[in-house]
Amino acid sequence: MTILLSLVLLTSCASLRTAEECNRLGMQARTAGDYEEAIKYLKCAVEKDPENYEYINNLGRAYFKTGDYRNAALTFLKAAGINPADTGVLMNLGAAYGNMHEYAKAAEAYLKAIEQNAHEYRAYFELAVIHIMEGSLDKAYEIYRKLSDLAPGQAGELLKILKGQR
Repeated sequence: MTILLSLVLLTSCASLRTAEECNRLGMQARTAGDYEEAIKYLKCAVEKDPENYEYINNLGRAYFKTGDYRNAALTFLKAAGINPADTGVLMNLGAAYGNMHEYAKAAEAYLKAIEQNAHEYRAYFELAVIHIMEGSLDKAYEIYRKLSDLAPGQAGELLKILKGQR
């Protein structure tokens, strides 16, 4: 299996016929934990089909896994431009910005995710964490109260974090 995967990964982007094939190979590499190889193939998929939201988002997630948060954020921004209603890409964007300590941009992404889906409890949780990182505990507690009704389990986890900050 490993030998077969290695042989498949040796295939160059130019020799691949379709964006779908590039994406498939990129996802195989990502699943195998070879994120640099995944990026190569996912870039190929995006080059061949530059408006495919799924391929762009997959590329952003591969950048994220390598710790290249800047390219991840730029890629997620492109995906959000194509599919602005997808809360998943907004969550990914918020995480990339958060890892770059660009808390205002992270908060904006999480707020947009909440705007898209008021029941997206993960966005509330992550937004509260961003507020904690900024030192805005009052804002984080306000979100905790909202989260208590929406997702009590997540609210409990957030409360543990908040109690550690006081």
